[in-house]
Amino acid sequence: MQNTEILANVMLCLMAVALLVAVATVVWSSAMALRKRRNAFRRGEDGVENGVPVRRIALLTSVGTAVLLLLTFALGSSQSVMTSGKAFTNAFWLRAADMFIFTSAVLMLVAGIAYAVAVWRER
Repeated sequence: MQNTEILANVMLCLMAVALLVAVATVVWSSAMALRKRRNAFRRGEDGVENGVPVRRIALLTSVGTAVLLLLTFALGSSQSVMTSGKAFTNAFWLRAADMFIFTSAVLMLVAGIAYAVAVWRER
């Protein structure tokens, strides 16, 4: 086995671990947020703090990110890639790589636009 093949296998394993940690974090964070929301609802809070609809913003951010991840995974390419002279054909990981790349790019674009709008509104 060549060093490049070993490195590719290590990178794939690390990517799988990162994916599992990310999914576990999302599940845990969602459970805690739902628990907090349920407790706030019982106390009669409306989810608005200092005139900012915090609950609505959190919900739209979570749902929007999940939809974006699913959409970019569905639209990701599963065309094989040549690595170390061999074709890599695992469709799931090819789509997952596209998902992370395109989701990151879209979220950075959205953050840049939000920053520009905030600066423009201050003037």
